[in-house]
Amino acid sequence: CASGYYGGTDDADSSGSIEYLQVKYAGYKFSNEDELNGIAFQAVGSGTVLDYIQVHNGSDDGIEFFGGTAGIKHFVVTGASDDSLDWTDGWRGFAQYGVIVQTLFPATDSSRSKDNVIEADNYGKDMDRLPRSNPQIANLTIVSDDGQAILLREGTGLGLYNSVIADD
Repeated sequence: CASGYYGGTDDADSSGSIEYLQVKYAGYKFSNEDELNGIAFQAVGSGTVLDYIQVHNGSDDGIEFFGGTAGIKHFVVTGASDDSLDWTDGWRGFAQYGVIVQTLFPATDSSRSKDNVIEADNYGKDMDRLPRSNPQIANLTIVSDDGQAILLREGTGLGLYNSVIADD
């Protein structure tokens, strides 16, 4: 596994808490297949507290969930150079009270690219693998102009409630 081994069998597991955190200018692209996100949560359980978190100007995805059932509340992602919120590998948590602004970069700036606000999948080519990604998201504000703020692919589900998407 490129990022190490992680996971477990207890969906309610607690990995502790992260509250009132700002992550700025984090992440790094080692290669096209190996990148560091602003924050990556790998199979974190629902007993974990993630509250009042900001990720700003990350070099890859702002926040990414690799499986698990963790929920995040009161979060802001601005200036991610890849997707702002990403999930895969069966994430079944929630996100609530979020603001995401996908920063626009000039076409001449090849070091930074604009991508989707949300990009999500289940397990790559194994779309029916269980548990299936199916997070519940509420009270989310998205600002983007890429014409495709949300890209759901490869078997993921999504419940999206009481949210605003401003996208050209």
